[in-house]
Amino acid sequence: MKIYAAKQILILTLLLGGGFCVEAQEVIHQKGRVEVAVGGSSTFKKLEGKAISYNSKIRTGADGLAIVSFPEGSKLRVDPNSEIEIGQRESVPKSSGNKESTWSLKIQKGALTVDFKKWSDGETLLVKSKHFSVGVRGTEFLIAKEEDKEEGEEQWLVALNEGEVTVFNPESLDHENLRPGEGLVVEKGGLLTAAIAYSWIKNINWNLSKKIVDSGFHRPKVREKRRSEVKGLVKE
Repeated sequence: MKIYAAKQILILTLLLGGGFCVEAQEVIHQKGRVEVAVGGSSTFKKLEGKAISYNSKIRTGADGLAIVSFPEGSKLRVDPNSEIEIGQRESVPKSSGNKESTWSLKIQKGALTVDFKKWSDGETLLVKSKHFSVGVRGTEFLIAKEEDKEEGEEQWLVALNEGEVTVFNPESLDHENLRPGEGLVVEKGGLLTAAIAYSWIKNINWNLSKKIVDSGFHRPKVREKRRSEVKGLVKE
């Protein structure tokens, strides 16, 4: 089993090539308590309307859920008891004359499901942290923080449903390819397991068109199956 350095807080960076115009994203479905903090503020207020501006945070309560849609067709589902941050989009000129746009998402807690649709063949989705990155080319995947761990412990999981994912360490050049149905476990302290085909991934709800259905990541049956499968995989 390969073990790589990683950080528990994951930053999602979307690289959109071609320099096209991007409209504002919007919440297309929501239920329960959904709050936003805009303009880099740390003060959360109840979401009013559907538009979500850049440089905003979304936080859901125990009964909350939000699905955010983007112009190119991508969707994000924010599960209950979750918090994400949508960073500012920036464009960088390339030598070819086109522009490369960067767009960041940061997950602080909970579970985030991503259905990424490429705008063009040149688009790449990167999941970045201090010690590793995940390169994506059109895919459905989930990033979630395990709950009910012992005090001082923290565990994140990354699962792939469709598409291609490559996990790599920019410093050591170590890498791991995820195929559909496979996942990785990230432990506090920077330990990342190799890719393994988990049966619990089949129990995740990957359909983001349903209005009020969460991923199921924290549901008791899924949690029990997941914990029995990943137990003992991460070594100190």
